[in-house]
Amino acid sequence: LLFVVEEQTQEIELPLHDAARRDNVSFLKEYLKQGISGTSLDAAGNTPLYWAARTGHLECAKELLNLVNPVINAQNKMGDTPLHIAASHGHLEMVNLLLEHNADMTLKNNDGYIAEELASDMSIKNAIQLQQRKCDNTYRYGDEDYADDSD
Repeated sequence: LLFVVEEQTQEIELPLHDAARRDNVSFLKEYLKQGISGTSLDAAGNTPLYWAARTGHLECAKELLNLVNPVINAQNKMGDTPLHIAASHGHLEMVNLLLEHNADMTLKNNDGYIAEELASDMSIKNAIQLQQRKCDNTYRYGDEDYADDSD
């Protein structure tokens, strides 16, 4: 019986990670309300958002992204971000959600790959490329606005 208790204690050591991994939005909200940090790291350096992204659980990800200071670009010990893992696991809606929240598409993991290179299908590659073009256009138009002397 003592062994089972120890095992359960280890399992609930990071309840927010577990709630995100299991898509348990009500527990996730309750843990956040209790003050459990949404930026805590597990042994592999993963945030709760990483687990929501890995499993494709959009509602949990939305809750975590609504935090005051979400760590959308946190890299785990392998250098992977939530965007890397969502792209590699084929979660297009999650990729789009992360991109809408300004996930950094240029971060490389420890193997030197950006999320686009890990994308499991073409629709994900296209979504990342489209966002990159939007960012490039915003930057370019922003420069033109400042360079215009006609004001």
